Amino acid sequence: MIYDNKFGKELAQKYLGKKEFETRLEHTRGVAEFAYLVAQKIKNNNPELINFNPELVGFLGWTHDLGYSVDAGKHEVHSIDILINKEGIPKNIAQKVMHGQLAEQFGTKEDNIEQYLPQGIEGMILTYADMSVRTGSPISLKERAAEIIERINKIPTMSDTLKQEIANNLNNALPRFEKYESTILKLANVSSADELIRPTISFMYKHFKKIYIPEDFIERARKKQNNSINIDIKLRMKGLDGSRFFDKYDANIIFATDDEKKSFTMQKFELTLAPSNEEINNLMIPVIESAKKYATLAIENGLQVRLNNREYNPKIEFDVGYTIHK
Repeated sequence: MIYDNKFGKELAQKYLGKKEFETRLEHTRGVAEFAYLVAQKIKNNNPELINFNPELVGFLGWTHDLGYSVDAGKHEVHSIDILINKEGIPKNIAQKVMHGQLAEQFGTKEDNIEQYLPQGIEGMILTYADMSVRTGSPISLKERAAEIIERINKIPTMSDTLKQEIANNLNNALPRFEKYESTILKLANVSSADELIRPTISFMYKHFKKIYIPEDFIERARKKQNNSINIDIKLRMKGLDGSRFFDKYDANIIFATDDEKKSFTMQKFELTLAPSNEEINNLMIPVIESAKKYATLAIENGLQVRLNNREYNPKIEFDVGYTIHK
């Protein structure tokens, strides 16, 4: 059995795929993707960690909250039980999904703190990711703790005594979580969670500069579009609204072929993390530069050029703008 992102995602969908767990599944996705990115960074910076597998960390991220399908109370324990008794996953793997503040909440009472602590670097990464992500992009541990306490205080069926106990335990656990964060960031050789995200964007930006130009687009325009061509520049985002975590992120330069209702995609890429607005602007620079070349080449060949369905005048500054679809 391979314990990787793919298998973990399948289990998450199996147990958290119902409408009632929609937000929980969204959180699970964010944790899994962020944990996997962290693990990849650590692995790349520490080749000595021979048995450390980022795919396993991704699997743990996808499966860490399966226990919510049973009960929210001690959901971590329920997650382990599901993995062992329902999915036949070895105990030493299943126990790595332990996370959260159960050590502070129950460990002392039950005189067994160890059973509630994360296991190994994988467990530390999982706990850090879980505490850094609600849904979407990572936030600080203190912000996340405050968000959890605020959410718990809004549960009408929970007693004030239990709410206060959970808040106290979470605050008591923060120093432990911060220790995990310090260790993880040192292993990853970064100073913040944002730096863990940027390398993916930088890599995709380099890839993005490779623009494909169809050799026969001038000929096609003359035959199919009455000696005119429309350069349609679009930036599309699909995924979770308001989140840096996306199912798919792609950018296209398109020469629209109106009569055949077809288009030629000049560039397309997929990205797990959507960049910031500033990074989006940087990503669009090579797109706009390439579009300028296409427009110039078309005009030199006697074609009329429309830019995003407006007539293009090469004497006017090339200001295309772009549309973003979420």
